[in-house]
Amino acid sequence: MLVTAEDINRIARHFGISDGETRKRYIEGRNTFQVRRDGSCIFLANGKMCKRCSIHTASPRQCWEFPYNKPCPYLESKELLETIQPRVENGLLNNSEVETRNL
Repeated sequence: MLVTAEDINRIARHFGISDGETRKRYIEGRNTFQVRRDGSCIFLANGKMCKRCSIHTASPRQCWEFPYNKPCPYLESKELLETIQPRVENGLLNNSEVETRNL
């Protein structure tokens, strides 16, 4: 996901840290969020029935504008869907196993 300098500043203010520290912790390369091993956004909250953005009030502009008046690209492209679906299913399976152990 592409993030702008304004996005980085908004996230920095959300966490009460500097723009530089935000870049160090959360940005990969120049303007891209780091992602988890499963490819999901690092700001998705874990442990909920439905994953939600943990920085919703400070989320990047690209998130606000999604889906850009178009369907989600994963639903339209067989190749993208085949890439992400196993990751999503694995993530759901791992979350249900963790939740079961916590009961």
